[in-house]
Amino acid sequence: MLNIVSRERADDDDLWHILATAPVPVQIVDSAGTIIGATQAVLAMLGYRPEQYVGRPLAAFVVDPGAGAELAARLSRGEGLRDCEARVRAADGAAHHVVITSDARWDGNRLHHTRCFIRDVTEAK
Repeated sequence: MLNIVSRERADDDDLWHILATAPVPVQIVDSAGTIIGATQAVLAMLGYRPEQYVGRPLAAFVVDPGAGAELAARLSRGEGLRDCEARVRAADGAAHHVVITSDARWDGNRLHHTRCFIRDVTEAK
C-alpha cells in the first residue's frame, strides 16, 4: 500500500512510491487550487487526517488570506514557485512557516495540477 493520499491514480506507481515514502512533504494542487493529494509527511507536519486536508482549498490553510489567494492563483495559472514563503495553519492552530517549490503538469494547454514540495522553516524563523 502506498503511503500517499490522493483521489487520482498515479501515472507512475514507482515514482509515487518514492514520493509517498520520502520524508519530504509533497502535495498536489489542481487547477482550481484544491489539494488533491498529499504525502503522509505533509499530514504529519501539519497534524491533519487525510479527510481534513485532501479535497479542501489550499487557501483554507494559508494564515494570511491575501497570501493564500495569491498563492492559489499563481498555482492555478501553472506558475512555478521557487522558495515561496507562506504561513500555513496546522490542525492544532499553530502557524508553520514554510517554503514551497512547485512545478506544473500540463495536458496540452490545460493545467492538470502542480506538485508542491514543502519545507517547514518554523524553527529558523
